[in-house]
Amino acid sequence: MTSNTLIEQAMLYIDERKAAKLKVAKTDEERAVINHNHEYKVYLDSAAKRASQITLSTHVAKFTHGDSKSSGFSIQPDAHSKASGYLTTAGLQTITQDVAGNAAALDVAGLLQLTNEQNHSLQQEIMNGDSSTLHYFTDDKEQYQMWLHGFGQALQEKSIESSALAKQIFFPVDEKNYHLLSPIHSSSIIHSLYKKVQYVKFSEEQKQARADKRNNKYNLEPCISIPNVAIQQFGGTKPQNISKLNSQRGGKAYLLPSLPPVWNNQLQLPVHGENAFWRLVDRSTYYSLKKLRNFLVNNKNRPSIISMRNYREQLIDEIIDQFILTASHIQADSRELGWSKQSDIPHSEQLWLDPKRCSIDDDFKAERLRDNWKQDISKRFARWLNTQLGFNNSLELSDPEYDEWYKLVKRKLAFVDAMIEV
Repeated sequence: MTSNTLIEQAMLYIDERKAAKLKVAKTDEERAVINHNHEYKVYLDSAAKRASQITLSTHVAKFTHGDSKSSGFSIQPDAHSKASGYLTTAGLQTITQDVAGNAAALDVAGLLQLTNEQNHSLQQEIMNGDSSTLHYFTDDKEQYQMWLHGFGQALQEKSIESSALAKQIFFPVDEKNYHLLSPIHSSSIIHSLYKKVQYVKFSEEQKQARADKRNNKYNLEPCISIPNVAIQQFGGTKPQNISKLNSQRGGKAYLLPSLPPVWNNQLQLPVHGENAFWRLVDRSTYYSLKKLRNFLVNNKNRPSIISMRNYREQLIDEIIDQFILTASHIQADSRELGWSKQSDIPHSEQLWLDPKRCSIDDDFKAERLRDNWKQDISKRFARWLNTQLGFNNSLELSDPEYDEWYKLVKRKLAFVDAMIEV
């Protein structure tokens, strides 16, 4: 019968606790007290009285702060959560409840969570309001009812309370109101992850699988690797003060990397179209252009003063630097030597953007060394900048501005070339 197995497990549990304490006892008087306290009826009396000091829950507040008095709570299995594809406590295949409260009463939880081969537990018996296991240990109806009520205190929902040591998030729901959210660690998820990582790192099956992989041998067991695992410690030298499961893990919790993907831009070579390169420049200078355009529009009718002129020059210089930096990224691209041969971009841009072609094309090299292309590039930049700043008729720019942009970029191109030669 179900109760018989649980009865045996309850006896074994109490006997093992007694044996562990007797090992460290130093006097006959201490041993006598331990033997008395672990007589089945005496122990169950004590455990039932201490049960109200603990709470069985899936989420434990003390992981946020060891002295927190916030309430924990439990989540039940949910078929919808399992099918959602999201990692939630309710979606775990097996939810292991944790126990928080007075560390001196954690042994009560161990008793309640005893489970037989049919996966029935003493906890379930008590929740159902009748326990044949507890009946076995007493014929006294009053004592039995006291045990049933006492152990039931650990299983009842406690009133929800927060604490000054809890994390709190003010989440607005409209202009004048908010919800106060208190995020709490899911101890059940922490424990489930811990067991999986422990299996991968230390199980005999995985050790053998790794050994077979090193020796190029076949093994039916998949060889699992979990990189970049970190360990977080809870509770310091007294992990039992956080929770029962935390104590079983020695205070350790594994952390997996939760990082955004690293974005590696792959530059697209400006191969097709007269404006291919300038589309890349549009993207790289977008925000700087927007700042310059807004500044010029807002100050169009104001007297020109030194601070305004300095700021304007700073923004223009920033755009020229981004323009040249875009070109340098293309020049450094090593995917295809002499890629500009197959392009239909303007010849001056080919000479500027594809310097590596000089190593396979002597005529191209000689033409590039003559530097005539810089003049055309400067003209193109001046025309492009006038067009961008006059976007949507924002500004009316003409030859004077064109000449200014032309001189500035030509000077910067000469400076960059001189620095490269040095």
